[in-house]
Amino acid sequence: MSRRQAASPGPARSTPPEEGLSREQQKIARWLKKLKFHKGIFGGVRETEVWKRMNELNSLYEEALAAERARCDALIQEARESAAAGKTGEAVSRKGADDE
Repeated sequence: MSRRQAASPGPARSTPPEEGLSREQQKIARWLKKLKFHKGIFGGVRETEVWKRMNELNSLYEEALAAERARCDALIQEARESAAAGKTGEAVSRKGADDE
């Protein structure tokens, strides 16, 4: 088998890579896909434009992180409430069993 065949990644994916990502992550993916830099006078790109784009990307990541933190906080609160309800229900069940 040749090296080219051995390094082949396999069948192409039929699902889009954005599937399973949060709305914020999809926003970042779209932003990165359309990201373009203007060429500088002597080739390459303008440093100021690179810094501007990096700041934009950082803002997008901060938004995504804040959304993920909010989601995790909500899940933690839900789990705590569920655990508290389970313990209360368990205590009531035991009390009823003891009364019999």
